[in-house]
Amino acid sequence: MMVPPLTPISPTKGTGSPPGNSTATMNGKQVTAIVVGGGVTALSTARQLNGLEYTHTPDSCQLKERHAAIAHGQRIYQDQLPDDLSSCRGSTPSGCWFDSFRHTTLDEAVNCLAWQENNARAVDWILISKSKAGGSWNSYDPNQKTISPDTWMALPDAPIDGNNQNLARHNTPHFAKTDAASLCRYYQDYANTHLPQERMFFNRTVTTAYPKEHLWHVELDDQTQVSCQYLILANGRMIPKSLKINGENNNPNVSHTTAQAIQNTSHLKPGKSILVIGTGLSAADTIMDAMCKKLKVTHVLPREHTRLEAKYRPNQPYNALKSLSPESYKEHHALAELISGKAESENYQQLINYSRFETIHAS
Repeated sequence: MMVPPLTPISPTKGTGSPPGNSTATMNGKQVTAIVVGGGVTALSTARQLNGLEYTHTPDSCQLKERHAAIAHGQRIYQDQLPDDLSSCRGSTPSGCWFDSFRHTTLDEAVNCLAWQENNARAVDWILISKSKAGGSWNSYDPNQKTISPDTWMALPDAPIDGNNQNLARHNTPHFAKTDAASLCRYYQDYANTHLPQERMFFNRTVTTAYPKEHLWHVELDDQTQVSCQYLILANGRMIPKSLKINGENNNPNVSHTTAQAIQNTSHLKPGKSILVIGTGLSAADTIMDAMCKKLKVTHVLPREHTRLEAKYRPNQPYNALKSLSPESYKEHHALAELISGKAESENYQQLINYSRFETIHAS
């Protein structure tokens, strides 16, 4: 589908006022780009559509040899991806490329990026999100800590440091982590102060989007209609997976998210048993929370995995757990050791080669 070229605008900065909640003023509006989502990717995308660009700063870059081909002040493009680019923190090539200017493969922070406003590159955009700024972090248990250090959770043009008033920090300063509630405050503050409020529409859901006559036509849950040349889906994965087994739905003893699991197990006494199905990061967080509560965990692994030699694909969460530094990620590294069978705990056991459950019953 052919689309017209991007239309430049003169962006306005955030005013600090609450993000727009009325869609009446945008009904029938046509813009260059619509961003769907309210999480980190959506906020970062909106910020760049508003004229922010990132450039290389080799004078202060600690990885001069790695980025020797990038000139001082040159913008970072996706088509500059080197053939040998690798990262233990993601599988998306462009994401790893951008990340390589901020961290080494050993998780050390580096300073290889600068950012600046370029109004000539700004375009006409709006952001639509069913949640508040922060995306899925708003659905997490408020006390749940991040896996990564808090500096990794920051948007590049608003670094997190010890003076950030919106963040509660935990652990050692170098690899300090934060909790979901504090992180949501940070993202909401970012949306209020770094982005124009009149372009953001939170607590609205996109119900329909279809291409017609070189435009994307988008309808919201209140029948508001807008159109755009470019539709950017940055809405992540907020829908929990279901196993579709008897007794699973509408069962107070069954949780589909870590937040639900933490809440549902909060009343259990030490020694009680729970069953965790899955090998993702949500399962990992649920297991670690349960073991902190001294609950007994039975962990069900899919059929194709074995205790001694897990055949996980390279980009699956378990391999991410295995690659984490034991110094920086003590809890997650310990869990990876349990899953692989290199360590044991009286509160952790596995069921292997189970792929289907007929019923769920809890007393």
